[in-house]
Amino acid sequence: MVVDSPRARTERALAELVAAEGPRAVTVARIRAAARVDQSVAADVVRQWRGTQRVGATDEVAAPATEEEARAFEALRAIIRQAVLAERATQDDAVNQAASAAAEEAEEARQMTIRIAEDLEKEKATTAEQATTIATLQAELAAAAADNNRLREEVAHQREVASAAREEAAEARGKLFVYEQQATAQAAQTAEAPAPDKDKEQSAGTATSGKKKA
Repeated sequence: MVVDSPRARTERALAELVAAEGPRAVTVARIRAAARVDQSVAADVVRQWRGTQRVGATDEVAAPATEEEARAFEALRAIIRQAVLAERATQDDAVNQAASAAAEEAEEARQMTIRIAEDLEKEKATTAEQATTIATLQAELAAAAADNNRLREEVAHQREVASAAREEAAEARGKLFVYEQQATAQAAQTAEAPAPDKDKEQSAGTATSGKKKA
């Protein structure tokens, strides 16, 4: 079974060209066109073939690399460098976008915490324990925001940390929602508490005065 890999096709094309036209006819461009492979594969096969050549008394001298081939090698190295830099830039952009999204979510959660705290203050229905809890949650959220800023510098691990920051923010919003509901319910209970019955107090006072007169 004949292996039809790019390198195998290139080596066959090189052998056929040498047999038909001699070693002097070998160039990267001709081998690449004959084998229909990438520039890098053709250049590597030609370079390896030239390195194995031995000049004898009756052998033909292999042609040295042409200026065109030298430029092709330089262009190939430049293309590889650009591809590597482009891949790194793409990865950095993806990580930076994840970091920005996490920072925006943390800021939204912080703003939501501030609004809820202001609403609770306006209603004046929070207890000392609830106020302490809100302060604790605000401190936790501030710590999460600080962690998020620090994690921006840790670009390699930003995606995992951003996911953790989103989970913490969601948990904080859930806790604050529960405490807001508790505060609202407490305010409603306070407003609905019955006032003292003034008529009963007046009746009791009149009866007491009548007994004293008797």
